[in-house]
Amino acid sequence: MGLDLTDPGFDFSVLSEFRSRLVESAKESLLLQKLIEGCKERGYLRVRGRQRTDSTHVLGSLRLLSKPLSQLGVGNAEVLSRPTF
Repeated sequence: MGLDLTDPGFDFSVLSEFRSRLVESAKESLLLQKLIEGCKERGYLRVRGRQRTDSTHVLGSLRLLSKPLSQLGVGNAEVLSRPTF
């Protein structure tokens, strides 16, 4: 882009306004489709590739749920009210 390192960039509200206009015009799926097509053309995505996800948070939640409450050292209400992400 040729910008100086001290360039402040754009205001964060520009992205927020763009998202709002995109949703209001119901074009979000068109943007996603164009993004996917571009990624495939550049070789970032394979047509029938294997999908991988980072499931660290899921495994952590499962470990927490599999422990007996007595091992957690807290009361039932505390465990149930704690976010699991």
